[in-house]
Amino acid sequence: DAVLAVFDAAGKQLATQDDQAGVRDAELSFSAPADGTYRLELRDLYGHGSARHVYRLSLAPPAVDFALSLSASEFVCAAGKSIDIPVSIDRRNGFAEAVTVTIQGLPDDARCDPVTSAAKGESAKKITLKLVAGTRAFRDPITIVGRSTNSQLVCDATAAITGLKTNTHRPWLTITAK
Repeated sequence: DAVLAVFDAAGKQLATQDDQAGVRDAELSFSAPADGTYRLELRDLYGHGSARHVYRLSLAPPAVDFALSLSASEFVCAAGKSIDIPVSIDRRNGFAEAVTVTIQGLPDDARCDPVTSAAKGESAKKITLKLVAGTRAFRDPITIVGRSTNSQLVCDATAAITGLKTNTHRPWLTITAK
């Protein structure tokens, strides 16, 4: 169970990170407050160590990107009706591009127009997709995809699965028959 910590030249701890969400690996983003010498410490949370305690450490500048998340992993809509699907946009490390969000895997008679999240303003952090169901019943996973306009970054939305400690990139859509 890896733990990362950053110390200044005097030995004062400036940042620490144990687990990241849903994973036992540590990941730490750190911006040095000034030029100088810093020490990075990687250790086991419980002080264990043996030939089986192997770590791989990577240092890199933070990636400028985005992530999409959903408040639910399942959506239900009556045939011929519509539902709103809220999508949250997490803009990371200065990401400042528009993102167009679409749904893939819909049945032929259902539709959802793409929605663009602007780089700034009200839609920069949250948009709402309006899914209009067709007349036929449907039960299958879908994929909600965001594409940046300039750098062509692509990201599938994730949702926490109720009752489990995991996420899915394939939320479930049920369209009930009339």
